[in-house]
Parts: sequence; C-alpha cells; structure tokens
Amino acid sequence: MQIDTDHVFARIESLVHERRTISAKMNEVIDACEVAFPHHGWRDLRQLPYDAASDQLQTWIRKILRDEPPPFNIRGVWIGISTYLVNDRETADMHFIGSATYDAGDTDQNWAVYAGYRPAGSEAGSAILDAIYNIAYRVHPALDNDAEWSLCLAYAAFAVAHTLHSETPAFFDGNDDIGVVVGFDEGDSVTIGRLTNQGLLPAA
Repeated sequence: MQIDTDHVFARIESLVHERRTISAKMNEVIDACEVAFPHHGWRDLRQLPYDAASDQLQTWIRKILRDEPPPFNIRGVWIGISTYLVNDRETADMHFIGSATYDAGDTDQNWAVYAGYRPAGSEAGSAILDAIYNIAYRVHPALDNDAEWSLCLAYAAFAVAHTLHSETPAFFDGNDDIGVVVGFDEGDSVTIGRLTNQGLLPAA
C-alpha cells in the first residue's frame, strides 16, 4: 500500500466521536491518504453522499432484530466489513453480529469470533461502501486497497458512531453497557465505544 496506514488509522480513530458531518470527516481521511498517494480517483470519492446515506443504518439494524430477534441480551456488537459477490459483481458491505459477552481488552476481538447471534441476510446493502469499492478498483490506474481499506473502514466507523450518537439503537436494553466495534472480518477494527444509559461513550 502507498498510503501511511498507521497515520490514516490514527486519524480515523481520532475523528470517530467528533460532532461534525460524516462528509467532513471523510474528507479529512481522504486528505491523509492523498498526501501520500496523489491520485485523481480521490476526487470522485470526495463527492459521494456520505451524510445522506447514514440514515439507512438505524432502519437496517431495526429490520434485522425484527426479522430474527436475538436469543439473549446483546453485550457486544460487531459491525463487520467484508466483500461479497452480488449479481456476479464484487462489492463491499457491512453485516451485524451480536454477542452475549464483550471483552474490551481483547484486541483480537475473539468475543466477536465466537458470537452467538449471526442473523441470516444481515448485510446492510450500503450504497456508499459499494461506491467506494467500485471507485477503488474502477479507476485506472486503480487505487485498489489504499482506498478500499481506508475509506470503507472510515465510513463504517463514522456512520455507526453517528447513528449511535443520534438515537438509542434497537439492540440496547438499557441494563448493561454494550461494546461496539467496527472492522474488517479478520482485519483492522475500530472500537467505537460503550453504549450506556448516558448514550454512546468513547472507549477508555
């Protein structure tokens, strides 16, 4: 990869809880990428409607829990990012996993690996992640994983944090804290924080 992944990852983490628009934060991540890897494709990625698409997340989560209610109180949530083959075309999307346990000190996120709530068809159908993936590999020469890794992770983290700051999620029962992590399946992840009766709190 040509971008400075350590710098970009740190930038994503630092921006998660800033109360600014998702678009503004995405532009900062793109700036961090473009400094190390100048490319005309970043311009197309700046123009995606990041803010308008974020409202879909709460509806998505509610539908999952309505169609297939979890058999236990959720204590950990993993919003995973993965690639899928849809109509013979590869794309990126998010999916929802719930766990009866959560270990904030587990940097390998094994609590999510062994989570017991994996609803069928839990993909978000995210138009933004699809667009990021498409632009990353469509432009020539391709941005490839420099754009997919950085911007899929950033958008998923920012959109989830925005949703949880905006309203009480459908999976919160109000009794115990719930840990929330967003990341690539078998890859890098960002701990969004803890859902509490006081709202979403940053990770310690």
